[in-house]
Amino acid sequence: VMRCKKRLFKLFKRDLKIQFRVHYQTTKLPFFTSNKDKTPLLSNSCLVYEYSCPGCKKTYVGKTESTLFNRTKEHGWSDKESAINKHFDNCTHWKEITDLFEINGEEVDPMQFQVNAVRENTRILKKTDNWLKLAFLESLAIKENTPVLNKGLKSCKKIGIILIDLNSRII
Repeated sequence: VMRCKKRLFKLFKRDLKIQFRVHYQTTKLPFFTSNKDKTPLLSNSCLVYEYSCPGCKKTYVGKTESTLFNRTKEHGWSDKESAINKHFDNCTHWKEITDLFEINGEEVDPMQFQVNAVRENTRILKKTDNWLKLAFLESLAIKENTPVLNKGLKSCKKIGIILIDLNSRII
């Protein structure tokens, strides 16, 4: 501010009595809202998400450290061992949906159709930057939501909390 005033004074004649007043005007809007753009859904990473089958509404809860864009592509097509990908093969309601597009005679890319179905039916449950907290939040979400598609050793993480009193006895 002082530099600006000095430069302005140099522009005017010395015999003129000029005063410069600096007035800052702020709005209260930034205090209540963010001026940053929201991150697009599929660009988020380090999160716990829930997928719901568009046909039968069965759910799957998982976590990812990569972007949701990459993880949904893996679930939809690339990772053949994924619970969601296996569900596409066995879900009769999903087969009815895909048959509708074949009846209309439209050429639909099955890979893109399946990947888009996963992306459009996935929502973020929790977000964190801490890997350990992410694993805990996934276990908690699995316990709370009881997803049907989560099967196997990876998904049967149980939360065990042991309370110890001051005398070091397990309660």
